[in-house]
Amino acid sequence: MDITLLTEDEVADFIGKSRQTMRRWRAQGRGPTAMKLGQSVIYTREAVSDWLTANQLRPGGHAA
Repeated sequence: MDITLLTEDEVADFIGKSRQTMRRWRAQGRGPTAMKLGQSVIYTREAVSDWLTANQLRPGGHAA
């Protein structure tokens, strides 16, 4: 199993949001699933991909 880990900054840059937004979403239970590794917040590429897929809009503006 090949797991790619991404930092909070990498995910924020990739989805075009600020680090503060990522922190707020995490506190609210929103956004991609994150985990702590020591003092760092990390994400798996799979978790980010799954979150993006789950939040795609269908034609007409409805969530998938």
